[in-house]
Amino acid sequence: MLALSAPFLALSWVWTKIPSVTARVVGFYSKAAKWDYRRTLAILLAVAGILFLWLAFFAPPGL
Repeated sequence: MLALSAPFLALSWVWTKIPSVTARVVGFYSKAAKWDYRRTLAILLAVAGILFLWLAFFAPPGL
């Protein structure tokens, strides 16, 4: 149980001791929560699909 909770305890300790990092993380999180990432995700999935199709037809045997 200690191994599972130690990272969270360390993060909460750092969160209270370094306010400049806290402000940047909160700012990044608020921007990321408002960001519409559907287009980026669609492009990423399309590229991955094209890569897998290319590998299915042109990959060397045994890969």
